[in-house]
Amino acid sequence: KRLAIINSKGEECYSIDPFETVTLHLELDGSDYENTIFTVSYGIYDDFNTSVVALKSDVQQHEVFRMKRNNVIRCKLKNLNIVPGEYGLSVAVTVGGTVKDYIDNAVMFSIEKKDIYGTGQITRQGGLVLLNSEWEYLVKEEV
Repeated sequence: KRLAIINSKGEECYSIDPFETVTLHLELDGSDYENTIFTVSYGIYDDFNTSVVALKSDVQQHEVFRMKRNNVIRCKLKNLNIVPGEYGLSVAVTVGGTVKDYIDNAVMFSIEKKDIYGTGQITRQGGLVLLNSEWEYLVKEEV
């Protein structure tokens, strides 16, 4: 089996820009479990082992995965919006309702420090999620 993070150019990567779209690419040998329903779960953890996000195939999409001899499962993460830092990607495969494989920190990756808002500020204060926000300032006219 193989787990990789693939960038928008189709290349394996371990360094990701904020808001970049990446694909989690998992290859599984299902010889022992052919035609059994299975799910794939991912967890992303920061360098303090804080859970940043959990992804589960049976919760986030409608298609049922049925194990075959050779399986490729892809999960596209659109606009990955977590703060710059070091992260671990854990993976679990559940077959027939039983966890058959779990690898903690199967892939380590980093989100690069970038001036994503164009303000000259690069920060990791106040949380783990970056929001693509727009601010507006108005002066209320006095009556």
